[in-house]
Amino acid sequence: MTGTRRPSGRDRAGGLPAVWEGAARHLRGLGPGPVLDVGCGAGDCAGALARWSGRPVVGVDPDTAALARAHRGDAVFVAGGAPALPLAPGTGSAAWLSRVLHHVDDLAGLASEVRRVLAPGAPVLVREAFPEYAHTRAYAKFFPEGVRAARGRPTLARTLAVFAEAGFTPRETASVREPFADSAADLAARVRRDGDGMLRCLSDAEFTRGTARLRAAAVRERRTGVREPVTDRIDLLVLA
Repeated sequence: MTGTRRPSGRDRAGGLPAVWEGAARHLRGLGPGPVLDVGCGAGDCAGALARWSGRPVVGVDPDTAALARAHRGDAVFVAGGAPALPLAPGTGSAAWLSRVLHHVDDLAGLASEVRRVLAPGAPVLVREAFPEYAHTRAYAKFFPEGVRAARGRPTLARTLAVFAEAGFTPRETASVREPFADSAADLAARVRRDGDGMLRCLSDAEFTRGTARLRAAAVRERRTGVREPVTDRIDLLVLA
């Protein structure tokens, strides 16, 4: 990562450092336009992208309440979303879509809009937890019933097909294990029913059983003195 600053503690929002090694080389040598963070939410990734790449970043999201919380020192934020991004044609030198596909009703419309607002040849970097790998997610070990929350979300195959229709071809697909919790005890201390889609879909009985599994793992850690970090699988899809 020559010439690129390593992420600091503040940059750890959203687990982004785990995919940075793979994403960074696709964000070098770009055209003059900004990197577009489509579906930026409160702007955690937008700020990190701006700081790490040294490039201007424009974050776009329809949630004005989330945008109001965004830190504006490292990026510019505008309200809007698919199917009409509030950006001029050919504006962006790259697009970043982090965990947003399942929030989009019209995936084809989004892909077409991303194509419209990007300069020719500009890459699209999609950071996503694709549903076909839901059984490898961090919570799945303790709450296996939560895997059903991924049903109906855009799969990797569908995402590739939809973006291909919009004129994009894949450059790279890679999976990484992102840090999720320091240990089972750490996860048990902060698990919340409303904190993740895999947990929100559970019945009371399923959540109780999963919590018991998690607490049992925390007890084993204390007994053995071995703390095993909990990681989450995330995929990075690069298109152009």
